[in-house]
Amino acid sequence: MMSASGISCGPLVGGVIGARKPVYDIWGNTVNEASRMESTGEIRRIQVTNHAQQLLRNRFELKYRGHVAVKGKGMMETWWVMERKVTSTDTILCGDPGDKVGYVLLD
Repeated sequence: MMSASGISCGPLVGGVIGARKPVYDIWGNTVNEASRMESTGEIRRIQVTNHAQQLLRNRFELKYRGHVAVKGKGMMETWWVMERKVTSTDTILCGDPGDKVGYVLLD
Protein backbone atom coordinates (compact mmCIF):
# COMPACT_ATOMS: atom_id res chain seq x y z
CA MET A 1 0.00 0.00 0.00
CA MET A 2 1.30 3.46 -0.86
CA SER A 3 0.01 6.66 0.69
CA ALA A 4 0.79 10.29 1.30
CA SER A 5 0.99 11.69 4.83
CA GLY A 6 0.44 15.13 6.31
CA ILE A 7 1.34 16.65 9.68
CA SER A 8 0.23 19.82 11.42
CA CYS A 9 0.67 20.86 15.05
CA GLY A 10 -1.63 22.87 17.26
CA PRO A 11 -4.76 22.75 19.39
CA LEU A 12 -7.69 20.45 18.71
CA VAL A 13 -10.86 19.23 20.36
CA GLY A 14 -11.69 15.57 20.89
CA GLY A 15 -14.74 13.79 22.18
CA VAL A 16 -17.07 10.84 21.97
CA ILE A 17 -20.03 11.12 19.60
CA GLY A 18 -22.97 8.80 19.05
CA ALA A 19 -25.42 7.20 21.47
CA ARG A 20 -25.88 3.75 19.91
CA LYS A 21 -22.37 3.24 18.58
CA PRO A 22 -20.04 5.74 20.31
CA VAL A 23 -16.81 6.69 18.57
CA TYR A 24 -13.99 9.04 19.52
CA ASP A 25 -13.26 11.83 17.05
CA ILE A 26 -11.12 14.96 16.86
CA TRP A 27 -11.88 18.35 15.28
CA GLY A 28 -10.22 21.67 14.71
CA ASN A 29 -8.02 23.71 12.42
CA THR A 30 -5.02 21.47 13.21
CA VAL A 31 -6.91 18.39 11.98
CA ASN A 32 -8.02 20.23 8.84
CA GLU A 33 -4.46 21.40 8.09
CA ALA A 34 -3.05 17.88 8.53
CA SER A 35 -5.72 16.54 6.18
CA ARG A 36 -4.86 19.20 3.60
CA MET A 37 -1.15 18.36 3.92
CA GLU A 38 -2.02 14.75 3.10
CA SER A 39 -4.38 15.58 0.21
CA THR A 40 -1.97 18.03 -1.46
CA GLY A 41 1.05 15.82 -0.81
CA GLU A 42 2.68 13.09 -2.87
CA ILE A 43 2.74 9.31 -2.52
CA ARG A 44 5.47 8.04 -0.14
CA ARG A 45 6.16 11.54 1.20
CA ILE A 46 5.32 13.38 4.41
CA GLN A 47 4.31 17.00 3.95
CA VAL A 48 4.23 19.31 6.98
CA THR A 49 3.06 22.83 7.76
CA ASN A 50 5.52 25.59 8.57
CA HIS A 51 4.68 25.32 12.29
CA ALA A 52 5.34 21.56 12.30
CA GLN A 53 8.61 22.17 10.41
CA GLN A 54 9.76 24.53 13.16
CA LEU A 55 9.19 21.79 15.75
CA LEU A 56 10.80 19.01 13.69
CA ARG A 57 13.79 20.78 12.11
CA ASN A 58 16.31 19.93 14.85
CA ARG A 59 15.62 16.20 14.58
CA PHE A 60 14.73 15.70 10.91
CA GLU A 61 16.12 16.75 7.56
CA LEU A 62 13.41 18.83 5.90
CA LYS A 63 13.23 20.07 2.33
CA TYR A 64 11.38 23.26 1.53
CA ARG A 65 8.53 22.51 -0.88
CA GLY A 66 7.30 26.07 -1.21
CA HIS A 67 3.85 27.58 -1.18
CA VAL A 68 0.97 25.23 -1.94
CA ALA A 69 -2.64 26.23 -2.68
CA VAL A 70 -4.71 24.73 0.15
CA LYS A 71 -8.50 24.62 0.02
CA GLY A 72 -10.00 26.89 2.66
CA LYS A 73 -6.57 28.26 3.70
CA GLY A 74 -5.09 29.89 0.59
CA MET A 75 -1.36 29.60 -0.02
CA MET A 76 0.53 27.74 2.73
CA GLU A 77 4.28 27.33 3.13
CA THR A 78 5.06 23.60 3.29
CA TRP A 79 8.02 21.26 3.80
CA TRP A 80 8.87 17.61 3.06
CA VAL A 81 10.24 15.39 5.83
CA MET A 82 13.27 13.69 4.29
CA GLU A 83 15.04 11.68 7.00
CA ARG A 84 15.83 11.54 10.68
CA LYS A 85 18.88 13.30 12.12
CA VAL A 86 19.11 11.43 15.45
CA THR A 87 19.09 7.83 16.60
CA SER A 88 18.34 8.13 20.31
CA THR A 89 14.86 8.34 21.83
CA ASP A 90 13.59 11.92 21.75
CA THR A 91 10.47 13.76 22.79
CA ILE A 92 9.05 16.40 20.46
CA LEU A 93 6.52 18.75 22.01
CA CYS A 94 3.67 19.89 19.83
CA GLY A 95 2.29 23.04 21.42
CA ASP A 96 3.50 25.17 24.28
CA PRO A 97 6.39 23.75 26.35
CA GLY A 98 4.26 23.95 29.51
CA ASP A 99 1.51 21.75 28.03
CA LYS A 100 1.30 18.17 29.24
CA VAL A 101 -0.40 16.97 26.03
CA GLY A 102 0.54 16.68 22.39
CA TYR A 103 3.90 14.93 22.53
CA VAL A 104 5.35 12.27 20.25
CA LEU A 105 8.02 9.78 21.33
CA LEU A 106 10.48 8.73 18.65
CA ASP A 107 12.78 5.74 18.91
